[in-house]
Order: sequence, then structure tokens, then C-alpha cells
Amino acid sequence: MNCFDKGRELILQARQQLADETTTKQIVELIETILLYKFTRLSREELAEMLGIDDEFKKTRMYQSIKEDGLEEGRQEGRQEGRQEAKLEAIPRLLALGLTVEQVAVALDLTVAQVQQAAQNQSS
Repeated sequence: MNCFDKGRELILQARQQLADETTTKQIVELIETILLYKFTRLSREELAEMLGIDDEFKKTRMYQSIKEDGLEEGRQEGRQEGRQEAKLEAIPRLLALGLTVEQVAVALDLTVAQVQQAAQNQSS
């Protein structure tokens, strides 16, 4: 019997023998966490699928927390990309107003190379 089989067996035992749903969820989460530490190359989703608890895993606080962290990270990256894009779009207008490449770089907190590259991309 391998670790996954034993983990699956322990999860089934917890569900069958424990009446308290909260305790059962905590034990299932503990088993998942232990197996996840043992098999570091697996994602939580892969582990849950192997243990046959995919739907239940998505209801756990840990899954919700990980999901929310991922969504927040994605939102932050999106905002950062949006700010960078706005800076790059402003470069041709600032150059057209007569600012030097160096002045634009300082004003937008970019490198001179970034300003030159963006100006070159806009003119082609």
C-alpha cells in the first residue's frame, strides 16, 4: 500500500467514524497537508484528485485562501502592467512636447533604454 492509498484510507475512516463534520474536515486537511509536504512536486489540486477529494478540497479554507491569494496576485500584476503600459503610451506625447529622452525617462521613472525602445516602436 502506497502513501496515497493509505491517505485515501485514512480520509475514508475519518468520514465514516467521526460524527463531527468540523473535526472530519480538519483531519482531511491535515492528511492533505502531510501528503503535500511529502510530495512537494504535486499541487494541491493534483493531490486532491489523486485522493479522490477534488470537490471537497475546493470547499476547504486552505483552498479558498490559496485561490484568493492567487487572484490578488493576478490583480496586482494586472495593475502593474496597466501602469507600465500607460507610461509607455505617454512617451511619444512627451517627446512631441520637446522633452528629451532623458527627461522623459526621469519623469516616468523608466530607463533611457526603455524610453528609446518605446519611441522606436511607436515610430515604426
